[in-house]
Amino acid sequence: MRQQCARCSGRGLITQRGEDRLLLLPCIIVGMSWASVSPTVLPLVGVAIGACGTLLGQHLAIRVDARREAAGRAADQRAERKDAIIGFLSATERVEQHRGQLSSSPVMMPGT
Repeated sequence: MRQQCARCSGRGLITQRGEDRLLLLPCIIVGMSWASVSPTVLPLVGVAIGACGTLLGQHLAIRVDARREAAGRAADQRAERKDAIIGFLSATERVEQHRGQLSSSPVMMPGT
């Protein structure tokens, strides 16, 4: 069931056996023109480029979201610390005011 390849003048063989397929490979590569390959290859290249672009875009979006989330957590921690510090300072201010009022008022001694 061997046939001569018409494109390569009989150098390659078209058969169904595995060892003869290696002889057909140079015939296919040399015999194909860019005009016959481009309608098949160009869309596949476009799909590959589109898939790479989509994956790159998703990677960048995930990175930006992670940075935004980290910045939000840091801002929340800063606000919580600020509230704790303000609460502490207001408590110490009340203690100092109360202490000042006690020191300015006359001290009453028992029995006087």
